[in-house]
Amino acid sequence: MKKLVLTAAAVLIITSCGGADNNIETPTDPPVQTGMPVQTEAPGVISDYFPVRTNTNYHYESPGNNELTQDIYITYTGGSRVQRRAASNKVSSTEVLQYQEGELRLVFGEPNFYFFEDLTSVEPMTDMLLLKEPLIKGQKWDLDSTGVSEITALDISVPMPGGDLQAMEVTTIFTDGRKQKEYYSKGVGLIKTVYTTTDGRSLEILLTDVTEQTALLVSVDFFYPDAGSEAGYGKEERQLQINTNSDLASLFTEQLKTEGQSGYTWLAGGAVIDSIEVDRVNDTAIVTFSDNEGINSEEGIQTLADTLGHFYGVSKVRPEVPGSDFTAGGKTFGPLDFITVTVEEDQIRVSPEEQNTVTAEEEQITVTTEEAQGTVY
Repeated sequence: MKKLVLTAAAVLIITSCGGADNNIETPTDPPVQTGMPVQTEAPGVISDYFPVRTNTNYHYESPGNNELTQDIYITYTGGSRVQRRAASNKVSSTEVLQYQEGELRLVFGEPNFYFFEDLTSVEPMTDMLLLKEPLIKGQKWDLDSTGVSEITALDISVPMPGGDLQAMEVTTIFTDGRKQKEYYSKGVGLIKTVYTTTDGRSLEILLTDVTEQTALLVSVDFFYPDAGSEAGYGKEERQLQINTNSDLASLFTEQLKTEGQSGYTWLAGGAVIDSIEVDRVNDTAIVTFSDNEGINSEEGIQTLADTLGHFYGVSKVRPEVPGSDFTAGGKTFGPLDFITVTVEEDQIRVSPEEQNTVTAEEEQITVTTEEAQGTVY
């Protein structure tokens, strides 16, 4: 989807852009922003050129290069950080950006991360300086060890599908000779990136569509006990709608209480899932239930573990309840016990076709190509 000098192989920085339904125009009224500080003084502040809009999909395209088509979506906001998902036809990436003390930094970037937990509180794993205030012509900073960025213009007219937009130009020169120019439009975000390879070839990426009031539509496999099948379980595919800051525990509770096509209900009675935490180090999802009354068979807890383990891409699921051991079907699970996921792990990929777009309102996209894999910031 997008990429901002994320990998050593290549870098394309693309930033969010705001707009109105299928028309990329500078909003008449300032957009509502979430997750990053709102600053109104102009010019020269990052929030003017990097608005954060929730429940919005930003679509980027490159003339003649389908591999650089990107869709960017803000999945979580928290304090000074935003988490976004960038998806191309081939790969999905997850990044966490932090806007603090006049600087916008990439603090987490995983170019092949297909899962959906909130990572806004993770310890920084990278440090890439994307924008630095004051936003004035001649402002210069080290992107990281790979290159130097500079604001080379403040008021350039950029031709766009919906008409010309005025933009700030940021030029990055990489140590290996590559060059990148990014164009940020006030109130919109990143609208265009021009990337020049070491052999002089150019790649251009444009924001072509913004859709507001939309959700990520994700296909999820729900496994259920089926004694008549050779594997011992059946599978039903459902579509999960994930909005910005969705509570995944509540979403799964709702789905697990909805009777499946087979007539099976995963979570009965008044039991709910209070929380789901993912321990990537130990490859485990910790699922906290409100009580022990929702699952009454060992096969039931196994298929529920298969469902959640498959979705989160982990090999183990540890069930727990507050204040006591978890029990299901006569089996007790203590604080060190876990259920091994028995189905083959299949990372969930979100392609543009799988993403539901209703109306537009934010920005950002990822870029991938043999030489340039990018994330849009």
